[in-house]
Amino acid sequence: MLFEYALPQSWQSNIKEKIQHIAMKDTESFTAYSTQARMLQSMLNFDNITLSDHDLAELVVYGMPQDLKAKAKEWQLLDAPDFKYSVFKQRCSLFYETLPQHRFCPGSSPPPSSYNQGDPNFVWRIHAYLDTVGKCHFCKKHCTNAAGTCPGPCDRNRVVILNSFFTPPKPPNYSAPWAWTSPQAPPKPLSSAPG
Repeated sequence: MLFEYALPQSWQSNIKEKIQHIAMKDTESFTAYSTQARMLQSMLNFDNITLSDHDLAELVVYGMPQDLKAKAKEWQLLDAPDFKYSVFKQRCSLFYETLPQHRFCPGSSPPPSSYNQGDPNFVWRIHAYLDTVGKCHFCKKHCTNAAGTCPGPCDRNRVVILNSFFTPPKPPNYSAPWAWTSPQAPPKPLSSAPG
C-alpha cells in the first residue's frame, strides 16, 4: 500500500530499463558492477520474482568489457546446469583480477612497461611473468600443457606487463613449468610433518 503512494507508477519499468542497459564502467571493479546489478534485481523482485539470477547474469555479461565477456563465454559460466549467481560472480571476479590490465585503478597505477628488445633479459621477463600468472609460453593461455608440448596455436600478441612486476633473476637450472588449468594459483604443497 505504501509503495502505491510513495513511488511513481512506472518505477518497475524504470528499474527494468536500468537493468537492461547496465554496463561496467572503466572506473569500477567487477564486484561493484555486480553489486549494482543485484541491487536493481532485488528492487525489481520486491513483490514477486520477475528477473531470475540466470537472467540477471546474462544481462551482466552483456554489459561487461569485451575481454571479461570473452572469459565468461570461454568458460561457459552461463551454461552450468545448476547455475548459482554466487559462483558466477566469484569466477568473473577472479577472471577480472587476472586480466593483464585491470580497468579499475583506484590509485594511479604505473603504465604497462614498454618493450626494450635490446635488453638481454627481454624474453626472460615475459617468461617470468607468464610463469607467475600460470600461462603457457606458447599459446599464452591456461592450457595445462607442459612446456614445449602445447599444440597451439601460437599467440604472437604482445604480453602486457605492468612496471610494478618485479622480474626475478633467472635460475641457472630453469625449466618452464606446466601451464595452470585456471587463473587460480596452483595449490601450495603440504608441509611435511616432523618426524
